[in-house]
Amino acid sequence: MINRAALLMAECKAGLSLSELNNVVFLFRQVKDSCPATHLLHPAAKRDLASVLSIRFMYTNQRYDLMESLTLRSEIVKGWILDQEVSPEVSVFHS
Repeated sequence: MINRAALLMAECKAGLSLSELNNVVFLFRQVKDSCPATHLLHPAAKRDLASVLSIRFMYTNQRYDLMESLTLRSEIVKGWILDQEVSPEVSVFHS
């Protein structure tokens, strides 16, 4: 089973273009950096940048991509917690 999973992962990596992946990172980073933290697109850009950095980490094993992705995800969670403290009647988590 592990051999099958490793083979599937290798096939996925082979289908990715590092150049295109780098372009996606660049574009999401531009969107995140160009709008203020209060802008509606900012959290989504952070989330998408974190996701593509995780993908690039799987592709390249570059630790800084993983670290930046985890940092962005931590910032997103902290933002959700702060939002809950400000308006506890609105829950982002559903039972």
